[in-house]
Amino acid sequence: MPEKTRDFNPVMNPAFF
Repeated sequence: MPEKTRDFNPVMNPAFF
């Protein structure tokens, strides 16, 4: 789900990015 990943903070969760 790219939409959720975009909303999520990559800096806080780089693995999610």
